[in-house]
Amino acid sequence: MYTKIRNFLVLFVVLALLTPALTGAMPVLAQAKGIPQAVSSKVVKCPMPLPATEIEGKTIICGQIEVPENWDKPTGRLITITYARQLSKSLSPLADPIIFFAGGPGGSVLAAQGSSGFDFSYLRETRDVIIWDQRGNRYSADLRCPVEVTEAAIAAGKAAADALGGFNFTLQDDPQAVLAFLRQAVPLGEATDQCAAYFKAQGQDITQYNTPNTVRDAIALMDHLDYPAYNLFGISYGTQVALAIADYYETHPDAALPPIRSAVIDGIFPVNLSGAEDSLVAPHNILRVFADCEADAACDAAYPQIRQRLIDLLATLEGKPLVTADGAEVTLADLVKVLHIAVETSNLPLITYLPRLVDELTRGETATYTVARAIIAGAIDPTAVAATGKAGNLLDPITVEAAGLAKELHTLADRLAALGDTTGNLTAAIDRAATMRELYLNLLNRYLADSDPNERGAYASRIQELYLLQPAQQTRQGLLDLAASFPEPVGGELTAIANLLSDVEVSQIWATLTDDQALQQLQFFDNITNFVVKCNDRGATYNAVQAWDYLKAFAAPQLITTLDVSPAYQVRCERFGLPTGKYALPPAVTTDLPMLVMNGGLDHATAVEWAEIAFRTLTNAQLVIVPMTEHGSTRYSKCAKDIAHSFFLNPESKLQTTCVEAFRPVFVLPDATLPPVATK
Repeated sequence: MYTKIRNFLVLFVVLALLTPALTGAMPVLAQAKGIPQAVSSKVVKCPMPLPATEIEGKTIICGQIEVPENWDKPTGRLITITYARQLSKSLSPLADPIIFFAGGPGGSVLAAQGSSGFDFSYLRETRDVIIWDQRGNRYSADLRCPVEVTEAAIAAGKAAADALGGFNFTLQDDPQAVLAFLRQAVPLGEATDQCAAYFKAQGQDITQYNTPNTVRDAIALMDHLDYPAYNLFGISYGTQVALAIADYYETHPDAALPPIRSAVIDGIFPVNLSGAEDSLVAPHNILRVFADCEADAACDAAYPQIRQRLIDLLATLEGKPLVTADGAEVTLADLVKVLHIAVETSNLPLITYLPRLVDELTRGETATYTVARAIIAGAIDPTAVAATGKAGNLLDPITVEAAGLAKELHTLADRLAALGDTTGNLTAAIDRAATMRELYLNLLNRYLADSDPNERGAYASRIQELYLLQPAQQTRQGLLDLAASFPEPVGGELTAIANLLSDVEVSQIWATLTDDQALQQLQFFDNITNFVVKCNDRGATYNAVQAWDYLKAFAAPQLITTLDVSPAYQVRCERFGLPTGKYALPPAVTTDLPMLVMNGGLDHATAVEWAEIAFRTLTNAQLVIVPMTEHGSTRYSKCAKDIAHSFFLNPESKLQTTCVEAFRPVFVLPDATLPPVATK
């Protein structure tokens, strides 16, 4: 199907550029074909904090569309979708923008503005980039459950939750016992019942917050913006939305949908994924380290069949611990802890020792195991082995990133250092302020706008916990304590202003700072949206009994340390009144849309195996795995950014991906001298 669309698209783009009037006819044609369309639209002042690099109306333009909450009932309740057009830096941008889909579900790309992880300046060299909050997220019909709704229930349940104790179940336990425990624990810790009742009272139909409706929202947004064509770009859950859009186009071949030229998906969340897989990301990553060793000629020669030997070793340790010649023990829990720390912290020096560590343990030796424990404890210089010249430079795989990251960090440091400069932000704040209260808030808001989203979220949490829920702390001293939590010079400037405020102004500022709706809009991620969308999309796959069988069949079940994911989601779905039932998966997405599938080799959220699941049925796709990198490789890796940008420029060409080779680990071989373990 996409072959025909591409042929049409080439002609369409040319005609659109030569005859702009043709694009004005598209909404009429689309309406006649019955595609999802916005009910209304308007340009708005950007509601989220903007970094100083963005100038509203010049580099970024925000807007909103209204769409049906339930697309099957178009005359029913409407919800607002908020978007921003990040304009290209090019004086002659390409006509087809990139539309970005954020992760989670529950992540807000609008709230994340200012974060280096959501900096699309490299794409804006050639195109506009459209960012938008999907339904249920911060600035688009947010599923916001106010603190006043949840706090009393959580506080009341604290003692009961403490009495229940922690989650201490294993795969040998009855999954029904796990469910029984979580059916008590989840309502106490999350106030799900209160939030479900709150949404109902607000008239929100939470059953409509799902991927199929987000797909139709996206089509309505693309139709409204009326560019001649689009390129899709999704990270994490956003990859599921992009895949679902491609599937929608396949299943609606006769609709006059906005043309799509290509798609990049990074950190893959396939539509046909079992809920139980959420517990297997770290185990997948651990086994892949040993598969990577087998794929490396030198490592495989030194440690043949090392992946299977690890699996066998885990089974052996499950029966009894390893006892060394000097009487020391290495238990299953000890080994699993080392393996998890290595991959979950992306500890590259430690990872390079793992094949040798396992090889020695299978022979009853513990020298490398001792080194690994010392690296974890900080009692060893992990680069010491590089000095021997036998194992190679352990830092080689990250050298490519170091230069790029260093430049970004210097830029960030310079920007942060200037936040409170009296010739910069403070002067601007003074110019805009008519009162001391406004001066304080202007300076604080400028600092928050230029901060990382995680820092903004931490600030919001601090205000909620220390001041919103403790009104007695809303004093002048409270403002001074708050100012002391900020870096200099902004902390000192806020302190100076706080000392000049009148008592009335202090009260007015606290009323503004403790507005719960404003605070939640500073949070990047919403757990409730995450629960609701996942329950609506695949609630039936969160089945504790079926999940237990699925996890037991994993090649190395001893590596599974997070068993509560599926049963906890099952309980949440039940408490929200959302779908649960027979274990089932939707079909895989099949499409010939030109697509780049990317994944980090140490992705803590979406395993490489997930990318492979999606890739199998994509008939016109290229797969790129960036070894030893984290979730959403394009967010942090210049190599991945450049590959993605090259693909968007020419999606039909075979990519040059040799830069990923720099990320492959250099494993420690048997003849390498082990670094000395420091003694205290």
